[in-house]
Amino acid sequence: MSGNTETSTVPTGQFVARNRVACIAAVALCAVAIGCRSARVDYVPLASLSLAAARSIVLQVLEEQPHGLAPDQAEVSYDKITTHRARRKTITYFNAIDSLDLHLDRRGNYYFVRIFDNAGDLRLRVWMRELEKGKRFMDGVRVLMANASLEENGEFRAEQERLKELREITESIERIKRERDEQRRTLELKVEEPDA
Repeated sequence: MSGNTETSTVPTGQFVARNRVACIAAVALCAVAIGCRSARVDYVPLASLSLAAARSIVLQVLEEQPHGLAPDQAEVSYDKITTHRARRKTITYFNAIDSLDLHLDRRGNYYFVRIFDNAGDLRLRVWMRELEKGKRFMDGVRVLMANASLEENGEFRAEQERLKELREITESIERIKRERDEQRRTLELKVEEPDA
């Protein structure tokens, strides 16, 4: 006894056509995903700037970002970066930065530096047209991070105290020298005066 079972089958041509469409869609999706990605630029920041130069270059790059990408206002102190954009204030402390990286955008028009905090969250993205500006920005941030780390450990304050003491000692020595020179001149004038 043979049972009459009906099976629904898709003709081979339609099956191949569906797979082809699915394959093309997958390839297109991959191409779009790859095209939207930026290219990472390998660069290890150098801590070769003075504190003042580091602060200056970081502020300059923040202010020179291309139109529409720059914050309305940017401030850089020795412990943090503050940006204001559309009534939103973002503060990024140098002692809370974990990492930063440099990328070329997908179109190849701009470079950008991403700054991540200790929790791995993206805190700041800074855009620039020239690769060298991106590298200098990273150098500046690295110097300010190192300074914040020193301050945090108390070494910076101790060094500042030592420098202050040295300045005070130097000023005292200079004052004593001036007083001695003044006394010597006074004595020389008395010796040169004719007796009456």
